Amino acid sequence: MISPFRNRYEKCQYELEQAIKDREGISNKFKSILDQVHDLEQQLSDLRKKIDSECTKKEIAAKKLQEIIESNPIQNNLFLSRPIRSSPRCDHDRNERNVARRLEQVLEVEHMNYEKLQNEKNEELARLWEDINKLKHELETRKVEIEKYKQIVEIRESIDNVLLTIDDRGI
Repeated sequence: MISPFRNRYEKCQYELEQAIKDREGISNKFKSILDQVHDLEQQLSDLRKKIDSECTKKEIAAKKLQEIIESNPIQNNLFLSRPIRSSPRCDHDRNERNVARRLEQVLEVEHMNYEKLQNEKNEELARLWEDINKLKHELETRKVEIEKYKQIVEIRESIDNVLLTIDDRGI
């Protein structure tokens, strides 16, 4: 009669040891996932800072371009700032048209440079937002996994408690 109780006791003890090992394994996996979640949160924070700095750089570049456009390019460009010799009226008109055409060309080049810079920054911002969204999705996935593992650990603990209660009663 002692033998069936002994066998049952040994079986319960073995199952308890297995449950403890399983719980430790799940706890270790849970810790590694938690570390990964913390790393992803840090990366997300870094990406947000990078986006903010890129936006600031873009605003500064836009202001600088506006200052260049608003300033008188004739004074800054030696080629355009040559004094015009006194000449007949038609030469004077032609020179003014040439100066105006050169100013338009300078303005067009600056505008193209601004648009190119703006497009590059917009593409970079789009890539950064895409990375942030991927990281958010991965973070949510990890949180779901963590919750699943928490539930498994809770189930294991309740099983352990039931087994210990059964052992205490001598069943």
